[in-house]
Amino acid sequence: MRTATGVIAALTWFLVAVPGLCAAGAKPLMHLYTVAIDVDAQGHVVETKPAADTPAPIAVVLDQALKQWRFAPVMQDGHAASVHSYLVADVQALPAGAGKYSVRVGYVGAGPSYQKPAGGKGPDYPQQVVQALFDSGQSQGGATIAVDLTLPPGGKLATTDAHVTTRAELNMREKLTLIAAVKRYLLQGSVQPELVDGRAVTAHLQTSIVVSLFPVESATTGLSQDQATSDQAANSAAARQDAAQSQSVLKPSMVDTVSLQP
Repeated sequence: MRTATGVIAALTWFLVAVPGLCAAGAKPLMHLYTVAIDVDAQGHVVETKPAADTPAPIAVVLDQALKQWRFAPVMQDGHAASVHSYLVADVQALPAGAGKYSVRVGYVGAGPSYQKPAGGKGPDYPQQVVQALFDSGQSQGGATIAVDLTLPPGGKLATTDAHVTTRAELNMREKLTLIAAVKRYLLQGSVQPELVDGRAVTAHLQTSIVVSLFPVESATTGLSQDQATSDQAANSAAARQDAAQSQSVLKPSMVDTVSLQP
């Protein structure tokens, strides 16, 4: 465990920017963030660029934390090379007493990055599968579909494997039609590959779609907060698994969790 110093201002900014962070019961806040990183030939993180929707205070915290991590040098044509990659970090804000919070930044994974299709419309799920999920009841009416993707340099995005995780009683035909729908959707997206010495390398990654028939949009829906928490947990678990399963040219040599104290 490494404890960072000299980042009090950034941490204070983070806390002021989100004053309602854990007001209800002082519960910890946890979220995964994707950050584009540049790693030099010695394995040092020299530049970070979080996703556009990352709050500015969190971007500061991520930059401070990620630059403490190290990777094994990547060899290319007999020499150590620089790498451009995409790192997934777990940011947790934990109660530290007196209304203050400490922030922990943990390493989840690195590799190429997947961008969902533009437009916001999800997969076109077969009606018989939706009905089967619905018939399974609220407590079991969901599924996670994980798909392995590959993109060779100058080539076309393709799927290599897929599987469904669900407690619903789906037969093999229903699972296959569900997988096919998700594959069609994911292949409309795009992949940002890793770059070694500025050149793209073959991308191998996993991305998942979580299907839930009972999203909670407001307290007036009549659906329980437990279901909302369950849905959020399922999405977070899927994203974490994707980051861990995706393949990277980078091999961590020192990625201990970084703690930033108020």
